[in-house]
Amino acid sequence: MLPLIVGKVLVGGAQNISGQDFLKKIAPCYLRRVYKNDQSGELLATWMCAEGQSKSRVVIAKVAEATAGVALTVELEQRNARPAPARVESAFANERN
Repeated sequence: MLPLIVGKVLVGGAQNISGQDFLKKIAPCYLRRVYKNDQSGELLATWMCAEGQSKSRVVIAKVAEATAGVALTVELEQRNARPAPARVESAFANERN
C-alpha cells in the first residue's frame, strides 16, 4: 500500500505524518469497511484495532484519488473501552440495496 500513498497523510486537521508512519499506526488493525458516498464519490475506509482484552481503536480515513495514487486524510481516531468485534467478512462486502 505504501507505494500508492501520495505525499503526507493528514491527521487531525493539522498534523502530517508519512505514509510509512500511517501504515505502522494501522499495522495491528484490519480493514473493517469501505464506504462510498454515491453523490460525491468520496470514499471512507474504516480500520478496527484490538488493543487488549477490553479495548479497541477505530481509524477512519478519507481516501481521495490522486495523480499517482491516493491521498489519505484521517478523519477520526477513537479509542473505546470495549473489545474490537471479530473480523467476519471482507471489508468490501456486497452492497445491499
